[in-house]
Amino acid sequence: MTQRVGLALVSFFASVLAGCASDTTGLDGGLDAGPADTGAPAACQNDDGCPSEQFCTDQNVCVPGNGNACADDEGCAPFETCEVVSDCGASRCHGNHCAPRACANDVECEPGTCSDQGSCEPPVSCATEPCPSGFTCVADACVPNGCENDGDCEGDRICLEGACADPTPCARSNECPNDLVCQNGTCREPCQMDGDCGNPAVAWACTNGVCERRCIGDGTCPGGFICESRICEPSQCSENAECGASNQRCAGAPDHGRCKEFTPCTQGGNECAPNFRCENDACIELPTCISDRNCDATSYCESAHCQPSASCSAGSPCAAGTECVADRCVPIVCRSSSDCSGTDLCIGGVCQPAPSTATVIDVRILTPAGYVRPNETYAFAAVALDPAGNVVPGVSFTWRSAITDVATIAANGVATGGANAGETFITASTDNGTSTITSVPVSLFNLGPATDPLRVSVTDLATGAPVAGAKVRAGTQEVTTDAVGSALFSTVTFPVDITVAHGAHDWVSLIGVESTGPSTDLAVPLPSITRQDRVAGLKGSVDFSAVTETGLLSASLSGASFASPMFAFFEPAQIFGGDQFTVTVTPPGGGNGFSFPVAANATLSAEVFGAPFSLKDTFYARARPGTRSAWCFAGRLGDGNFVDGLAQLADGPAGLLPFLQNFRHSVRPFQPVLALATVTDAGDIDGDGDSSERVPDYASFPSLSFRPEAQQNLRFNLTAQSSALPFVYGGIADTLIVMSGVLLPGTGFVPLGFDGYRDEQRTGLAPDLITRMAPPHGGLEAGNVAVIVAAVRTEGAAIPGPGAAQIHVFDRLPTSVDLSSGWINSPTGGSVSGRTIAQPRIPGADFVHATLFAQDGAWHVYWPASMEQLSVPAAPTGFSDRLGGGDVALDAVDVESSPSLSELFQLGHATALELDRATRRFSRAFLAR
Repeated sequence: MTQRVGLALVSFFASVLAGCASDTTGLDGGLDAGPADTGAPAACQNDDGCPSEQFCTDQNVCVPGNGNACADDEGCAPFETCEVVSDCGASRCHGNHCAPRACANDVECEPGTCSDQGSCEPPVSCATEPCPSGFTCVADACVPNGCENDGDCEGDRICLEGACADPTPCARSNECPNDLVCQNGTCREPCQMDGDCGNPAVAWACTNGVCERRCIGDGTCPGGFICESRICEPSQCSENAECGASNQRCAGAPDHGRCKEFTPCTQGGNECAPNFRCENDACIELPTCISDRNCDATSYCESAHCQPSASCSAGSPCAAGTECVADRCVPIVCRSSSDCSGTDLCIGGVCQPAPSTATVIDVRILTPAGYVRPNETYAFAAVALDPAGNVVPGVSFTWRSAITDVATIAANGVATGGANAGETFITASTDNGTSTITSVPVSLFNLGPATDPLRVSVTDLATGAPVAGAKVRAGTQEVTTDAVGSALFSTVTFPVDITVAHGAHDWVSLIGVESTGPSTDLAVPLPSITRQDRVAGLKGSVDFSAVTETGLLSASLSGASFASPMFAFFEPAQIFGGDQFTVTVTPPGGGNGFSFPVAANATLSAEVFGAPFSLKDTFYARARPGTRSAWCFAGRLGDGNFVDGLAQLADGPAGLLPFLQNFRHSVRPFQPVLALATVTDAGDIDGDGDSSERVPDYASFPSLSFRPEAQQNLRFNLTAQSSALPFVYGGIADTLIVMSGVLLPGTGFVPLGFDGYRDEQRTGLAPDLITRMAPPHGGLEAGNVAVIVAAVRTEGAAIPGPGAAQIHVFDRLPTSVDLSSGWINSPTGGSVSGRTIAQPRIPGADFVHATLFAQDGAWHVYWPASMEQLSVPAAPTGFSDRLGGGDVALDAVDVESSPSLSELFQLGHATALELDRATRRFSRAFLAR
């Protein structure tokens, strides 16, 4: 169903924001008249005795002008014509005058009338006599009836008392004739009610017959006005001298000055409140900001204000308690436990002693099951949970392998394959003071050394468990995987095309696999099945009680961790839940409502005219099936940021990302997400007016509640060094989307910070950007920090399409992340015909990944980027073809060390986490069939 609220809140924003800018000049400004001429007029006999810019009057003096009352009809009243004098003898011509215009009817003479003699006459004055029938008295003149509002009148004319009339300019109501009042610089009829003042009515208020603009902050008033009691009133000052009291200063943005009392202060004293500084013996509010980029080079953004700091460089370090980021000193936040002294741990950006384990009731191993060979390693990670399901950070674990001949495991959770093949079970445990809490075992398989020319081991991408019964085709040979997911090929000719198929999973094909030696040992993870008729996701609500920042708009974005970029390429739509909803608001008392798009995973509420209004209470976010970590950003926008934020929202959700820098963060780990059948949108839950479409079963998504509290105060600089933006789907990229977070084993990428940049001038270059994220918290300390910077192209208010991205993975986040290697262009030059895919070589790409979508699942095909054309292999025996018939997603991928496919998918390396760590750059485009 369409979501409606009582006030036309957002329609007001849309209309008022569009009209906020004022084109009027300053009150004390105007054209420069030049220096005054104080000389006496020159005497003359005729025009020839005067300068060229003057004429000779009947008093025989030269005066400026040409002596003509008009040059053409435009210089005369609407009912007159300009009669030009052309026979002037030796003198220059002047004497043009306005004479009655010939006419056939009154229409040709408005606002005058057509006389019986066929000439226009001026309108009859009604100052003393009533107007004839069919006429109305307006400004002491009788004018024809015929309008209901200004739209019924031509040009700049306005509707007064039912008739079109020329507007009378004014500065105050006593300058207006009759009972007219001065409104917005024009004499008009007094209003009777708010509804007389505009559409939507909520944008205006009728006060004592005058329409006054409502407002939600100074930024929503025209220049020269400020917002007082939600009404735009004239500004109180433009400089301090205009404030009468000695303890007042003129504060506010330019053209929005107001006299405010100030607190006296002394330099170095503590008289000023937070977010104020002592300047000229007065406490002055610090400049407001959205991000550090709104502040100068010697300050940083915190609490929505630019906090004074100092500049820095390699040779000029920062003071204690601060560190140098982007050449400015900012507060220190620990980046890993290596930054802490002694046994302290970095937890949520703060060095502190390890917390007590007394509340631990559960231990969970994050790392999925895996494979090793003798003497090869496989790393495990675990977390401890309290009764509420929250992660207890900093807990140490005792690791154990059930069968040490198969694998041993060290105190740091790194397992090593033993001499014997087989399966062992890995556990992690900790002591809570009263009992030992042990995790559920996770399998680790030692396959032993490979002896056949080709061994392909098939696993589930999400769980790491072996997939038995999968069909593996190598060339023309087909082998079914055994209980440990392995298929052995005793003979094979390289290079070979390998396809792995299973009915409950997406398929994977590797094209042109080369031999790596006597035995090529591969591991192929299969993603959970992608079904067009099934969608997984989360829904829920957001509690803002821990958000201490104030503002008129409360907004949030929530979602689930992103799956592996190698198999589920990141697209900006994932940030916004994968869908858009349409929210409609209606003016009070009815009337035309206004609609605007909102990301499905957002919640919105606002305070307008002192009352709270909810726009969207519930978030809905699509997710990849499996175990995910759910995340949420929530915050408020103040008066100025509120206006800016809504203006950006009108340009599309990507423009809002910088505003999220001041939002609080929350994470909920270990959320199971299942794919559910789509349903008919009978209730039009997304508000698009289509109740017959198929949509996700939003109502059945698991429900969560967030209470975001963690601040984004971990800063780093993105150094692009003016790298060229890539060519992406739709043209040259014009927007950067920055996602910083953690790659967590078993759950994927969990965002801890969002940011964005628009190339408004279309320079095609990426700038350096200082940005920030929340420090890893809530159990995310167990993962690796990752920064993804996507370059996309925006089109209006739509969610951006696919683009190109860089991914950088660190054990410890540095103060600077280098983007100068640039992006790789999206593979937009390809084509698909039948089973043939053609794609010209993409500079910088190591291989290409195509995803074909069919009703019963997807098919992932990988091939070297040097291969510019290939034929998709036939489906393995016993399986229906998944070639599909829709668009094909094509990804160009750049991998660390530029390995071959056989090296990339080598056993022990081809886990989701390892593939993500190896990926450096990727880009996407869609090819139509």
